[in-house]
Amino acid sequence: MSNAVIIKADGTKELTDNYELADLQKVVGGLIECVTLHKRLYVDMWVNEEGKLTGLPQNPIATALFVDEYGTRDVILGDVIITGGVDHEGETQPLNSEQEKWLMDYSDKVYLL
Repeated sequence: MSNAVIIKADGTKELTDNYELADLQKVVGGLIECVTLHKRLYVDMWVNEEGKLTGLPQNPIATALFVDEYGTRDVILGDVIITGGVDHEGETQPLNSEQEKWLMDYSDKVYLL
């Protein structure tokens, strides 16, 4: 089991064991912002805070995850990394095997704005 799933804007996914702050920033290419996805899996999606300002490409799979969670039409841009939620001390947790499998299999609803 890995600790996080990277979903790239081109639709590819990969597993990683690295999810410290520097790792999150490297994946998204800059400052990070947390988007909570707690409705289904209790996971956190880390995105580039300035993705819209810098013109990053749309990430259709991450956008679909956002729309499934919030029921609104917005867009997630650039590569993202998804980790488990935070514990009672505010520490980011690794994904469990169920979360990891669900995310790696997810692609049935892809929205392009």
